Amino acid sequence: MGRVKKGKRAQRKDLWAMAGGMEALVRGLKSVHITKRDTGHSSYIWSELAIILFGHDDKKHRHWLWVVWTNNRKGLRDLINKRQKSLEQKEVQVMEENQNERDVGGECSEDCLSKDLPLSMIQHKVSDEDIDKNEAEDKQQRMSSQSGLEDDQLSDEDIDKNEAEDKQQRMSSQSGLEDDQLSDEDIDKNEAEDKQQRMSSQSGLEDDQLSDEDIDKNEAETEEQNLQRGAQDVNKNTGTKTHWRKLPVVSKRFGITVNRKKWQKIVPLTGSNKLRQPWTDVLYKSFREKNPCCTLAFKSHHIKTPNSRKIKSPYLNICAVCTFPSCRAKFFFKIQNQPVGDTLVKISVLQRGKMTHKANETKFRPAANRRRGRIARALHKGVMLHPKIQVRPKECFITASLFLEVVSKYLPSQSVKC
Repeated sequence: MGRVKKGKRAQRKDLWAMAGGMEALVRGLKSVHITKRDTGHSSYIWSELAIILFGHDDKKHRHWLWVVWTNNRKGLRDLINKRQKSLEQKEVQVMEENQNERDVGGECSEDCLSKDLPLSMIQHKVSDEDIDKNEAEDKQQRMSSQSGLEDDQLSDEDIDKNEAEDKQQRMSSQSGLEDDQLSDEDIDKNEAEDKQQRMSSQSGLEDDQLSDEDIDKNEAETEEQNLQRGAQDVNKNTGTKTHWRKLPVVSKRFGITVNRKKWQKIVPLTGSNKLRQPWTDVLYKSFREKNPCCTLAFKSHHIKTPNSRKIKSPYLNICAVCTFPSCRAKFFFKIQNQPVGDTLVKISVLQRGKMTHKANETKFRPAANRRRGRIARALHKGVMLHPKIQVRPKECFITASLFLEVVSKYLPSQSVKC
């Protein structure tokens, strides 16, 4: 079972509640004047909103606010836009009413003055503040009109500058059109490049659809090229040639056999997926009969158990490599089905990579088990002869050497055993 993730909808509901609901969001968005500011993802407005609504600036809260606004969740953006429009309309109406009141107040005052009526009879009195506001607006209008007149009366220098800018824009537009209108040569070049790309893609597909024989051939060719390059590099650096051994031709697919008695010694115990020792010596001995060149080092092996869920996997799978530094051969030992009966156990071997051994390289497998004991006993007997030789006097060795010299002079064809 994998990890169970918490529902996102529940998290969103919690955020809506933490923010205080729709009305709280609307108030917060109005307070920061969201309709008049940048609403991009990296805008500072989301930090302000997060502090207002949640009390702290958190990345998760900023992202949630941005998503709610941009995706118009629950019609939030439409609601704020509608309220903003209604407020603007109300402001316009208030401005119009105030202006009408001012106009009406001015007319009444003139009528009252023309008829010499008392000021108490006038219904709309203009206050001192309204008069000051009107005077300020009149001044602003005069200033704007004067600035407009000054802008209209441009000097000859400004006119020349404007004409130069217009010319530059025209030149840039013409150069853009010239770039868009490519010549026939450029089109031909583009077509040729497209053809080359298509050919390369087709050749890549053909290379992918290669058989095992072609792969082996390519591997052999590349290995030969690498060996030649390596030999050339050695010759350049040291001035000496690399000598390679002439190896016999060995098939890359062959089979070996193991005696039933030996197999019973190395067969795994019940419940185990590993062979018993000395399985490496048994397999290597039968391997040497077919391939006497490579010295193997067994890297991994596996025995299929009866309860395995992999139906098509082989019963025995072993991987071994050649220990020569210059050799890149790998060998895979396989038994598809569990051997039954008293017959010989047949193992199929597959070679990957090419066998290449230098003349100055030698590799041996370490002695083990009975072979190691025989070598140890032989060396022990040989070592025990040294004390006897040390006890003998030197005169014995001198007379023996003189006797051998005389015999070698007069009887050169006969061999003398000491």
